[in-house]
Amino acid sequence: MAQLINKIEERDFSPILTNMNPVLGQLYCVAEHSPTIDKSIKHDILKAQIDANANQNVVEYLSKDKETKFLITTSQAIDVIEGGVKSNALPEHVSIVVNSRIAVEETVDTVVNKIKGDILDITKKFDLGLVVDGEEVVPPTTNGYFNYSLVEKLEPAPISPINGESWNVFGGSLRY
Repeated sequence: MAQLINKIEERDFSPILTNMNPVLGQLYCVAEHSPTIDKSIKHDILKAQIDANANQNVVEYLSKDKETKFLITTSQAIDVIEGGVKSNALPEHVSIVVNSRIAVEETVDTVVNKIKGDILDITKKFDLGLVVDGEEVVPPTTNGYFNYSLVEKLEPAPISPINGESWNVFGGSLRY
């Protein structure tokens, strides 16, 4: 189990920033109106929707800081580890809970497939089976098996519009 935990945590999700992410709209607004933003990142932000290199520069810039990294990256954390009932005895059952905050561009299936791939790597290494949500993927062996199930399958929240008539009314109300 320790090797699985290590495998899950050593392989992060890749950051992604597309037009569907409201963060890009916010950055675009900051780049257009802030007098203090660094000129090079301002240029990249303004071109990020149409220029892959500029987008990559913005992704790298945001990924440097933990406060902004997870606005564009699916996060994962092993929150709970349970197993064993006494010392000097191998546990018969061990469980972990992996919690993820899914980036708006990704889905639950993206997370499921990533973790399933991590588990499959460990099943091959130790000749173990794998059952995913009740479906046998790799038959259980005499060494045991992983039982991978989802506690709550919650897709990212729908994306709210960042412009349009409702925002025009709201902005007009703030001005007057």
